[in-house]
Amino acid sequence: ASEEGGAPSTLGALPPGIYLVRVTSPEQSQNDFAGITRHLVVVANANLTLKGAERELLVWATDLQSGREIAGAPVTLFNDTGEQAAAGSTDGAGLFKAQFENDRDVFRTWSAVLGEPGGTFGMALSDWNQGIGPWDFGVNAQIFYEPHSIYYYTENPLYQTKQTIQ
Repeated sequence: ASEEGGAPSTLGALPPGIYLVRVTSPEQSQNDFAGITRHLVVVANANLTLKGAERELLVWATDLQSGREIAGAPVTLFNDTGEQAAAGSTDGAGLFKAQFENDRDVFRTWSAVLGEPGGTFGMALSDWNQGIGPWDFGVNAQIFYEPHSIYYYTENPLYQTKQTIQ
């Protein structure tokens, strides 16, 4: 590892927070941000599960070491433009629920942040699903709310092509 300017450094455990990691190398392709690879790294001591419905977001906070719920922790929800959309604290079960008057756009990214960097801290994004989405396991997922469903039942279990149903 190296610090800005290329001087070697030894890093111990990083305090909870969000870090920008930049990697450069003369061998790295110049097509990748002028030879620089950049990644955001979240160092957390709290795990957040973020679930959404049409008009609500639910955050469940647990401690990464013990697995126990985190009660009374501040949670802030942000929309995809970085605006704060809701804030509050987790309950005794580690849950925080925000409700909205209008339907949310399921294709917009929401983020949940618990606590502050340096203390009890965790973060989740609504679109962190690579490798764990239902479609990765061959499961048909319906992400849109359908107010009505219709099921047809007839007396025959099978019909022939062009057979008239009366």
